[in-house]
Amino acid sequence: MANWPKSATLIGIQPKLVRWGRQKDNRGVLRILVPPEWAASRDKSTDMPAIQAAITSLQAAFDAALSAALSAKDGEIATLRETLSAERGRADRAVAAMAGLNEHLADLRAKLADAQAELVGAQTAQGEAEADAAELSQVEAERRARGLWRVSGRRGGGVRDRLMVVLLVVLEP
Repeated sequence: MANWPKSATLIGIQPKLVRWGRQKDNRGVLRILVPPEWAASRDKSTDMPAIQAAITSLQAAFDAALSAALSAKDGEIATLRETLSAERGRADRAVAAMAGLNEHLADLRAKLADAQAELVGAQTAQGEAEADAAELSQVEAERRARGLWRVSGRRGGGVRDRLMVVLLVVLEP
């Protein structure tokens, strides 16, 4: 089906005035029957200067708009490059800070491991001291049960001396 308004517009007449006949041939080709007065070519050479002026004006407007768009694009690209450079610098500083924090964290972990080892040693010493104290308490209880207090003549042989040794072991690191 032919597009009548478009056809009329192409040849320069009002679309509502077009009432041309149409005919389909044996091959399925649609032929539009145009009246002879419309089929004759029109001399449009008198309109050429006006058309050329319009084209020149439109080309100048297009060139100005294109130049403005390119200038704006270049400005945006420069701004984006500056922003990218600043963000890269910020990222580099963040990476450097992160490396420093990782080193500090490693130092703190090492100190924690040392403190935990020291705590285990102190707990072991405390356990040994408590066992010695319990043993001394038991020996003291046995002595009181017998009612005797013997002081050995030799140095370090008495319960009191052993108690002093245990206290020194507990108090010294």
